[in-house]
Amino acid sequence: LQPASINQANLDIVSTFDDSLETRNRLRIVTGNAVLGFALVVLVLFLFLDVRTAIWTAAGIPLSLALTLTVLPSLGVTINSVSILGLIVVLGMVVDDAIIISESIYRCREQGMAAADAAIAGLRTVFKPVVGTILTTIIAFFPIYFFPGIIGDFAVEIPTMVIVMLLASLVEATTILPAHLAHSSEASRSYTPPGKKLMIKLETGYASLLKVAVTHKGKSSLAMIAFLILGGLISSQITRFDMFPANQSFKVWVYGRTSVGSSLTYTEQAVKEIYDAMEKIPNGVIHSTKTYVGRSWKGWTSSAQARTVGSTF
Repeated sequence: LQPASINQANLDIVSTFDDSLETRNRLRIVTGNAVLGFALVVLVLFLFLDVRTAIWTAAGIPLSLALTLTVLPSLGVTINSVSILGLIVVLGMVVDDAIIISESIYRCREQGMAAADAAIAGLRTVFKPVVGTILTTIIAFFPIYFFPGIIGDFAVEIPTMVIVMLLASLVEATTILPAHLAHSSEASRSYTPPGKKLMIKLETGYASLLKVAVTHKGKSSLAMIAFLILGGLISSQITRFDMFPANQSFKVWVYGRTSVGSSLTYTEQAVKEIYDAMEKIPNGVIHSTKTYVGRSWKGWTSSAQARTVGSTF
């Protein structure tokens, strides 16, 4: 189009390359997981523990997150797409140690202990296993620090986020949580959780199953081996591996290369064929496109090349 023929009233400025989309998407995942996880934790704990224990156990998620965000600046870690990825990975782990400790304290309360004594005894009972759980998880992420090159420079924020978040949850679960549960009222001891009857039935069934497994060790081992083999065969048939699923992509990159010596006019015509194909796509699928013609890319040396990028959905 000639500049004189452009009607400014019909012009619309759109972004064709917005790297913040991925960060925003990860922030939505973190927010959604945090809200949903908090709600599910509260719901499950309400079924098996008293109200006060359930609330303070679930509160470990936002408290651990707040403590982590307070420490990260001193470590030189910012909120970016890489650190958010680490946060997504660890978000489901932060409340595990709090559940173990709160359940131990609750069990001590059921045995007739006072609230303060139950908090101390319950924490002392499970302190070593909880610390061991946190340390083994930290060890699993620690080798990422030794990734070489530029990949290691970027990936280092993932284990940092995971380790700081896990340590924050450990501090919260071993200090703040017992302190609040130590002030539980005596009325909470007489409260019967709605899921207690279900838990009794599950414990009874599990005890019977465990007795059979211990009594018939040989048959139990064969049954477990058969289950693993059968499960592996079934999963190998119904499970498909897709590293980059197309339904989760928001950018499509189309690379084209013409023969050496082709003119730019010929290359532009080749790119036009791509655009003609994109016009057949329903409206609303493609947000914008961006094209480079006659530009070297990834080591190509030909002067006539095409690159169509940025089809944003």
